[in-house]
Order: sequence, then structure tokens, then C-alpha cells
Amino acid sequence: MNKDWFEKNLRENYPPEAHDFDADAAWAALEARRRKKRRRPFVFWWTSALGVLLLGAAGLALWQPGKDETPAQTPNSMQPAVQLTQKSPVAASKKVTSRLDVAKPIAQQTGQEPSVATPPPTPPPTGRGGVEYARALPSPENTSRPPSPSGEGPGVGPMHAGAHHVTPALSFLEPKIILLEPASQNLPELPGFLPGEFKKRPKSKEPRWWVGGSVYYGLSSVRRDGSAEYLKIRDSEETALDMFQTGFDARLRLGNRFFVQTGIYFTQWTDVRKQVFKETFTTLDSNYLIARLIKADGSVEDIYGAAEIVHTRTVTEETYNRYSHLELPLLAGVSLPVGGRWRLDGSVGPVFGLLAVRSGSISGDLNGAKLPLEDAPYRNGLTFSGMLRLEWMYATQDWAAGVGIMGRVALNDWAETNPLFSEKRHAIGAGLVFRKAIR
Repeated sequence: MNKDWFEKNLRENYPPEAHDFDADAAWAALEARRRKKRRRPFVFWWTSALGVLLLGAAGLALWQPGKDETPAQTPNSMQPAVQLTQKSPVAASKKVTSRLDVAKPIAQQTGQEPSVATPPPTPPPTGRGGVEYARALPSPENTSRPPSPSGEGPGVGPMHAGAHHVTPALSFLEPKIILLEPASQNLPELPGFLPGEFKKRPKSKEPRWWVGGSVYYGLSSVRRDGSAEYLKIRDSEETALDMFQTGFDARLRLGNRFFVQTGIYFTQWTDVRKQVFKETFTTLDSNYLIARLIKADGSVEDIYGAAEIVHTRTVTEETYNRYSHLELPLLAGVSLPVGGRWRLDGSVGPVFGLLAVRSGSISGDLNGAKLPLEDAPYRNGLTFSGMLRLEWMYATQDWAAGVGIMGRVALNDWAETNPLFSEKRHAIGAGLVFRKAIR
């Protein structure tokens, strides 16, 4: 913005006859206002000075150490004696053992020396933890002193005739003289552990017995040994499919991490059997060309009639062989906490087959004859396998649920004494697990 532009804008927007404006005076006034120095008011400096003084006074009051004031003590009240860091000149130079040790220097200044013979008191015992407990003597203002055995007035022991001159000299000292009592009397009960020691947190009582169930599904494999020609037929016809296992689990915890587990399982192994063969059958056709006659003139005559027709076809048969076992597991494992609620459980152990039931058929001999599976030379029991389970569980104090993986390996021959083959079955799978605590 410059002066020429400002005047031009005024001439264009405001006609000379409508507004009389002195541009030079306006620019001069604006320049004087811009160059005018801004002065802070006088009140600002007084307010700042007063704030600085207030802050300094507050800092000085906080810096000075506070006085050690002892609350007034009532008769027969217990107050702990606090050891001060600064000692008086009298206490620093000489240990006070009796009232006369304090009273003698004062009485000597007044020319009156007391002659009271009192046995020195026993050293004050200290309480537990280095804290001394003291009982204040009653002051002369509110409590009368017990009479002495001689009956000559208040005192702490036998007094002679001139003993009454000691009372004025000791009157101002008596409220400050305290006697320490044995620590075994009227002491507050201290905590059962020494300072610096920590109480062990009581262990949470987790339930020892857990019961639940599991369901696993996976792939299976079979390994056969024996006659090569027979096994070739079996391998071409039979293929291992899957394994299904479900059952009841009972777990006993041994401490916080280890456990033993047993239960009862139902396990079923499934194979698919595909058999290919040719099938021949005969049908009766009533409109079948049975003859064709060629005449002398060269014509041909077809003769139709009923006839039996033999047909041959290839058939592919697909059946399923199922091996069902009732088993007893004996597992041992460890449970590792992961975070607040999650646990990783691992267990391993043997699985004993108690009872076996089979359905389907296999190749019975080298000629390929069909043999029902229930008549095949398999064990009805006494099968022996090894099992490994890893489970990822979300666990609370009352229940646990999660997923797991399982592997199984047959450790003995599932077929009985047989010259043609021996058989072992293995599997790996995944499943779901749930357990409930028994309290």
C-alpha cells in the first residue's frame, strides 16, 4: 500500500463534493501513531515488585526448620522417647543418673546443697526395635507427691531437716524428668515380622482334580510287512483314510505344573477298499437276428427270433473297512502358564487297547478271495500305542478349554501270528478339549 494508491481509491469511491478528506493529514497522524512508544503503566512495576517480595517471604518461611514440640503428657500415659540429634550441654558433658546430679549444680549457685541419699536408678531398658518407652511423672501443679516413709513431706526417700530447701530449686525440673519402665509392661504389640522382611504371599489353592472330554480327528497311515505278493494285492485294494478319537479324561495335578492323566477313549480307524473285477451275465433277446439266408437269385433274407445273449462288464466296488478300539490312556505331562490365562499343556504316554471290533472285508489269500474283516487274524485286544498331545488352553480357576494336536504310533503288531502279513497303524490330528475342576 502506498500514498498514490490510497488517494486514487478515495477519489474513485468518494466524489469530491460528497466527502472532504485531507490525505496528507491522515498519513501524518497514522505515522505519528505508529512511531509512538508504548509505555508500561506505573501500576505494573508495583505489582511485580509486590509479587517478588511475597515469593521471597514464602521461600524463607519454608526454608527455616520447624521447632520440635513435645505434646503435653497426662499422668500414666505412655509416650515413646525420641532421641534428638542435638543434645544439651549438660547431657553432652555428663550422663544424668539421678535427680541429685541435676539439682546439685543449681543448688550450689543458690548456696543450698541438698543432701538426699537415693540409690541410683537402674539403667532404662529399651523396647524392641530400638524404641524406648517412658512414663511421665506427675507434675506438682495437678498431682500431689506421695509422702516419704519418714512422713516429712513429699520426696523420693528419707530426708533430713534441711531438705525442704530443695523443692523450690527442683520444681521447674520435675515436669521434664521421666522414668523408663521395663519393656515388658504396657508395650504395644509389634508386627510378627521384623522390619525389612517380607511376608510370603499365600499360594492360591488350585483344584487338584480335573475332568473333561476331548475330540480329535486326523489322517492315518498303515505299514504292513510280510509276503510281497500278498501285500501287493492289499496295497492296490486298500488305502488308509482317517482316524477319529473321542473320550473322557481325568487329570490329577501334582503341584503347579506337573500332572498325570487317564480316561477311556473310543478310537476308530477307517480304510477305503476299491476292488475291480469283470462280471458276466446272460439276457434273453426276443428280437435277435439268429440267421441270414442268401437265395439263388441273390436276395438275402434275415431271420429273427428269441436268443440268450452273454454280456461281460467291468465293475469297480468301493467299500470301507473300520477298526474300532476301546482304549485306556496313561499319560504324564507338564502345564506351563503363558500370560495370565493361557496355558500350554504337553503330555505323553502309552495307550492300551482293551477291546476291538471290525467291519468290512480284505483279500483273504493270494487268489484274491474276499475275507470278512471280523474273521481276519487281528487282535481283539492287547494293542499297544504311544501318544503325544500338545494343547493350547484358556484356563480359569474352574474350567479350561482350548485346541490341541495329537500324534499316535503303534508299538506292537495289530495282527496276530500270521505268515502273510503284520500291521501297524499311525495317525496325526487336531481336536478340541474341555475340562472342569472338581472342588
